[in-house]
Amino acid sequence: AEEAEKKAVSELAKSGDGKAGEEKVTDLPEEEADEGTGLVPNSGNGFTFENGQSWVQTLQDVTYTIPVPAGTKARDCNVDIRKTHLKVGLKSPNSSDSSFIIDDDLYKEIAVEDSFWNIN
Repeated sequence: AEEAEKKAVSELAKSGDGKAGEEKVTDLPEEEADEGTGLVPNSGNGFTFENGQSWVQTLQDVTYTIPVPAGTKARDCNVDIRKTHLKVGLKSPNSSDSSFIIDDDLYKEIAVEDSFWNIN
């Protein structure tokens, strides 16, 4: 598990003799790691992986972002969204085969009819 990044927090504090003006620096964790995974959440209450993939969530939605090579078109992608499984791949330029970036079961069932994907 990754150690949470720390940042220095500067605050004015009173010294033991009651005089103001001494600067005190305290190290505090920037984000608390999730107890179950040990991962530090990103700003969208999700996680950003070293390979550039990330996910964020709200109470209603989960958005998973996967970087693809510049110039990738929708027809170059192979995306299969199922109730309990997600498969995302890029088709090989010279064949109809795909190399899969994601091929995993989902944590819980999803509403497939409310799911979509796009390329930006």
